[in-house]
Parts: sequence; structure tokens; C-alpha cells
Amino acid sequence: MRRRICGRGLLPAAWSRILLVTLLGGALSAQPAASQADDTARVRPRPVPPEVAILLPDTLVEGRVTIRFESADSALALALLERLRTEPPLPALPDSLPTSATIFLPREEGAIDLLLRGRRPEWSAALALPAEGWIILPAGRGEPTGRRDLIGEVLRHEWAHLALYEAARGHRAPRWFVEGYAQWAAGWDTEAAWRLRIALALDDDLGPARFALDWPAGRAESEVAYLLAASVVDYLVEASGEAGLALFIERWGASGRFEESLRRTWGVSSGALEEDWAAWARERYGWVYVLTRSGVGWGILAGLLIAMVWARRRYRKDRMAELRAREIPDAPEWWVIPEGSGVGPHAPGAYPPLPRGRTDAGAHEDGEEAT
Repeated sequence: MRRRICGRGLLPAAWSRILLVTLLGGALSAQPAASQADDTARVRPRPVPPEVAILLPDTLVEGRVTIRFESADSALALALLERLRTEPPLPALPDSLPTSATIFLPREEGAIDLLLRGRRPEWSAALALPAEGWIILPAGRGEPTGRRDLIGEVLRHEWAHLALYEAARGHRAPRWFVEGYAQWAAGWDTEAAWRLRIALALDDDLGPARFALDWPAGRAESEVAYLLAASVVDYLVEASGEAGLALFIERWGASGRFEESLRRTWGVSSGALEEDWAAWARERYGWVYVLTRSGVGWGILAGLLIAMVWARRRYRKDRMAELRAREIPDAPEWWVIPEGSGVGPHAPGAYPPLPRGRTDAGAHEDGEEAT
């Protein structure tokens, strides 16, 4: 009787232990799952305000992309969607990012103000709100086919902002890196590189630290700041490749500490990075590079060579004129004997007259030698 009670008492205890182990195992297995869920946290786009939906009534949806626009910009919306279909993946980021995006093509200033809620900068070609998963591309008022310049670097720049935000899990970073990555991922062109060379050659103090706290508001200064920030990212990629940049973004997203991830990946702080970048930029974009590796430099050298040749020829010409002025003439005045002076070959008795029939002192008219 007692054994059966004990047996009955032991059976629930065993089951309780099994249940406890199962629960603990589930909890332990749930922690990596939760961590994995955090690692792949995705942005959920904020709902479109009703006022904006009225101003942008047309919608184009495909996969992870939603485009809202006016009917006049339907061709632009289709072109943007086609560009996103063929766009190569962003460097150093997973191909699946961004997971979702809503692109607005507003023509009216009121629609832009409603989307930005009073946060509009002084100048920008386009805008990205990564936390909301929004991209705002002003389509241009009064342009029937929309702004075709938005298709390309501008779209990819803002697309990179959304992807980087998701990869970093929303953690903050210096603006020079955020804007630098977006500009670098959007691509460089020859004109942009030349503008950066000129800016760095004219301003030795230009660097990321200048834009760490206050990003320029004007268009010209902002464009230079974008190019400069992109050159810093280009320097990092040149040092370790895209794999190093991808590792840095992964560490930054996991820890949320930008400086710590920078040190772990490249072994430098932001200050040391700026010093190293400055030396690299002077070599890559300074006057020495401009003069030795460009057509302008060779043109300047050719011009200097032509000027030297011309100056040499001018000097030699002046020198020859000076020497000619000092030379004795072929027939100086003191060689000429005036007639009637009684001096010279025509003077009386100077030379005996030649015999008749002779042309000179040693020959006859018939050519025979005189004896």
C-alpha cells in the first residue's frame, strides 16, 4: 500500500522532472531563436497618411516595393520599378535588404511636408526615412514625364540608406559613414572625382571631423561633403575589401557600438582613421596626382615646354642680332677710294696699260700662253 503510494508519488515527480527539462530545453533553444530574430529584424513601413494617399492616389506594388504617385508620373514609376528589378545588390550587405520599401513621387510641396512632418532639410535631391522604410523622390512640378534624373544614382543612394539601416538594426552612426556608404554604393563618376580633387587641393583642413556635428546645408557644400564621406568608405574598402566592410557592419549591428566595431575591424579609432585617410587622400586626390596622372597635368607640362622653346629661340634671335651689329661690314666705308683722289688703280701711272689684244697679263686672245 505504501509502495503503491510511493509509486504513485514518484510517477508525478518523474513527469515533473521531464516537464521541467523540456521547458528548460525549450527556453534555451528559444534564446538563439530570439537572438536570430533580432539579427534579422526588419523595418515595417509606417502607414501612409490619408492626406498623402489623396494626393498620391495611384499605387504600383511588386514584391517588396510599393510606389505611390500621381497618374501623370505612371511612366516614371514603371521606370523606377524596372530599374530596381535590374539593380545589382548593394555591396557588403545581404541581397535581401531592404526587405520592404515605399517610394513616394510627390509633385506638390504639401505632400512632401506631410511626409516629412516638418523635418525637411534646406537642400536635397531626394530623401530617405529609414525608420519608416520610406523613400521620397520629388517628381518635379510641371514636368509631364517626371524627373528622369532620379532613375540611377539618386534612387540607389536612397535605397542604400534603407538597407544599411536594417543591416545595422537601427543603431546610430556618424553621418559621414551613413552618407558615405550610400554615396559610395551609388557609384562614382569622373566628374565627381575631379570635384573632390579640387576641393581637397584647395582646402587642406577638409575632413570627416568637420561634418561630424554639422552637416552642410547648402547644395555646393553638401555635394562636397557627400563625395568626401564616400572617399573615406572607399579608403576602408581599399584597405580590406568589401569583406572587411561587411564584417564591420555585421559587428556594428550586433553590438550597436560604432567605435568599438571600428577598432575590432580595422584597429583604429575615428581620429586615427581620419589621419590615415588624409594621407591617402593627399596621394590619391592631391595636386601631385592631378599633375602626374591626368591630361591636364601633361597639358601644363607641354605648355611649359613650348614656352621654354619659344623663350630659347627668342633669346638666340636677339643674341644673333647683337652679334651681327658688332660684325665688320663686307665693304666698309674706309675701303671705298673716292675718284680723283690720286690713289687707287685708276691713278695715273699706277699700272702699265695692257697690250692691245690681251685680256689679261698672261693670255692672248686666241688662248695661247704667252712666252
